[in-house]
Amino acid sequence: MKLSTLIQNLEIISFRGGDPEVKGLSSNSGQIREGYLFVAIKGEKDDGHRFIEEAIKRGAVAVLVEEDIPLRPDFPAVRVGSSRRALSKLAVRFYDQPSSRLNLIGITGTNGKTTVSYLIKNILKNFGKRLGLLGTINYEIGDRVIPAINTTPDAAVLNSYLQDMVKEDTDYAILEVSSHSISQHRIDELDFNSGIFTNFGHDHLDYHHSLENYFQTKKRFFERLPAGAKAIINVDDPRSKEINRGIKARIFSYAVEREADVFIKSNSLFLSLTGVRFIASGPNGEFPVECPLIGRHNVYNILAAVCFCLSEGVPLEIISSSLRNFLPVRGRLQRVDCGQNFILFVDYAHTEEALKSVLTNLRSSMSGGRLITIFGCGGDRDRQKRAAMGKISSELSDVVILTSDNPRSENPQAIIEDIARGIEKDNSLWARLSDGRAQARYEIISDREEAIKRGITLAQKGDIVLIAGKGHERYQIFRDTVVPFDDAQVARKIILNKTPSPK
Repeated sequence: MKLSTLIQNLEIISFRGGDPEVKGLSSNSGQIREGYLFVAIKGEKDDGHRFIEEAIKRGAVAVLVEEDIPLRPDFPAVRVGSSRRALSKLAVRFYDQPSSRLNLIGITGTNGKTTVSYLIKNILKNFGKRLGLLGTINYEIGDRVIPAINTTPDAAVLNSYLQDMVKEDTDYAILEVSSHSISQHRIDELDFNSGIFTNFGHDHLDYHHSLENYFQTKKRFFERLPAGAKAIINVDDPRSKEINRGIKARIFSYAVEREADVFIKSNSLFLSLTGVRFIASGPNGEFPVECPLIGRHNVYNILAAVCFCLSEGVPLEIISSSLRNFLPVRGRLQRVDCGQNFILFVDYAHTEEALKSVLTNLRSSMSGGRLITIFGCGGDRDRQKRAAMGKISSELSDVVILTSDNPRSENPQAIIEDIARGIEKDNSLWARLSDGRAQARYEIISDREEAIKRGITLAQKGDIVLIAGKGHERYQIFRDTVVPFDDAQVARKIILNKTPSPK
């Protein structure tokens, strides 16, 4: 595609140089190939304008910029007001508007996006549909499974993957929509058929700076849905009324605490450590639901999937059988079972709401034993939630072991101390004891593997161990170093090496 054709719909400040054929586009200078257009974006930590020369050396035939960059006069350069907005338009045009040829589902909310996406994928697959999925764990296109880098890729990568789905004759594309992707205009030009709201809670304030900014970003996604689209809304969430107000899409509601388009029959909900059971009520009457997912928070995830699939005309029998045979998502209350006499879960809970939900659900399902929680908080992320998560862990656990998550550029010990402030508000109950005595209920072990080993060593028959925060992740980030680390694999190795206890 000629550069002049590609940029036709942009608000251009200046355009100089020739009109080369553009073979690809990227905002990552390291991914530039011969014939590409390089889009220079000012990021949170770096400025793409600094990498223009590198992009040209790699084969860029043109650049799109926000600043007046000194380049040789004959080199093609397009200047715009916002490179991020421009990239979204460029990607849709270059890849021939792939979202318009797919049934595109966008799932957003603080927690639950991944589980809802896999529930919907499983149901629609059993309905005979071809699926693509772009989310926190993987990007799945046809038979290809690509480990995810971001929950929602940048606009160029995103539209490239959507075009690949079109080539694979995909019926539905499921997209986890992060608040960053909304704020950074990655999804601006996509044609969504449906939007799903899971819930709203405290997260990403390092980026959005306030809870209200974060909420308004989420809300903007639903405001942009066209009149012919569907909005699947959790009306138990306190902020749902604000989302519903003024949106053009047709609203389909789901709830646990009240009647909605899809809701739970009173007194029918049964929760256990083997799954959930309830009677759901929908437009076609009542029907039983049984699923191996654990906890009340997963009841909402199930209802979101049911509500969407019913709106798409999926028969109840397919929905019910798909839920009954659903395999839990990696890193979402993932059970690690090596024949030990205690139960161990790995979960992605990394917000105060998610941690509270998981701990509350585990606590309510216990008939005895102790709840041992091992977790940390990510560095260079929302600091306000750290003490809150410490407080929640202390209130709902019998033993808490604070450790490192992904410290990134921060001092791991400083992050842990931030969490500990939420625990130490009640020193009479939560005195710090680090000498290994049995009555110790709060310990700090910065090394994550050693912390997991300590929790497993403490565990006795009937106990539950929860390793929270990283879930599916297979790495740990320290400043500029990324090391392999998988909570489930580490736990499995430690359990298998542990001296067997009598059952």
